Amino acid sequence: GRGSSRAMILPCLLILATIGLVLAIAVGVALGPPHVETLVSLGSVSTDWAKIYVQAPASADGKCAEKVRVVFRPAGDLQSPWGTSGVLALKGGSKFGMLTCNVVVKLSQLKPATNYEYLATLTNNDSPLSGLFTTFPAPGSPSKFTMAISSCLGFFPLLPVWPLRYLLPTEVTFLIGDAIYADVPWSLGQPYEHLYLRLVQDKSFKALTAKSALFTMYDDHE
Repeated sequence: GRGSSRAMILPCLLILATIGLVLAIAVGVALGPPHVETLVSLGSVSTDWAKIYVQAPASADGKCAEKVRVVFRPAGDLQSPWGTSGVLALKGGSKFGMLTCNVVVKLSQLKPATNYEYLATLTNNDSPLSGLFTTFPAPGSPSKFTMAISSCLGFFPLLPVWPLRYLLPTEVTFLIGDAIYADVPWSLGQPYEHLYLRLVQDKSFKALTAKSALFTMYDDHE
């Protein structure tokens, strides 16, 4: 009767949820770990400083032997001397259960409202990685700039992080949560680091962080 039909609903839902979970994890296992790229991307920026994220793969034995030096100067000013971050070691690797080695480099003593270029040279990479950024204007100075606010990016196999293509071009981007979905089944059983790797190595995300200052926060799915 009607009572027995209702009694069957919950077991059926549990079976469907279990099947969905198993399939999601199977897809994650089939994907395997992402390939780790060597890259730089722009982080947060202020009037007189900027942060650059540097990433490289751990060595075959899981160690982080890489060091990086970032030099910078006003863009196009060939007469201006290069400022330098000094030499910094990348950290991570198998010691922390990670595929990557990374470091955030802070560039200081910058001028407000100025376009800068930078070169990041790693010890095991002959070709410097380059980028551009613009510092914020001094407080009280009139200015115009473009900005974007985004959240709930997620990751789906073989698909780009589609919302990001709508943010280009922009000078400042706020990611206000759920940059990844670390909860099952949306995570597809992927480790936390793998999800972030698929984000920062996404073609659209790399195009965004090549020039746009990035400010982020966590939300429940992370």
